[in-house]
Amino acid sequence: MEGSKLEKEQDKNEEQGKQPGLVQAILRYSDSKDMLLMSLGMVGCFADGSSAPLIMLVLSHIMNKYAVESSFTLHDINQDSIALVYVAIGVGMGAFLGEYWFTFF
Repeated sequence: MEGSKLEKEQDKNEEQGKQPGLVQAILRYSDSKDMLLMSLGMVGCFADGSSAPLIMLVLSHIMNKYAVESSFTLHDINQDSIALVYVAIGVGMGAFLGEYWFTFF
């Protein structure tokens, strides 16, 4: 169904003399499974690419908190380390999704 819709749109563009767009050129021969896998891979790449800004955001928060407070407890350190672990898990899952879907499927 989707393939016929895309083909109709391509035929319409050819009649008008328009070149297909980049997304249409990439998805021209893909089915719904391919689109799903490419979408998951793209989400994973976004998550992997956002790793450095997320780590810097968490670390800057930690450094600012330690600069303001003269003393900190073990509970504060545990909270900060848990935040870094959450970022690491998210980045790891994103990197896995990005590489797995683009490499093996």
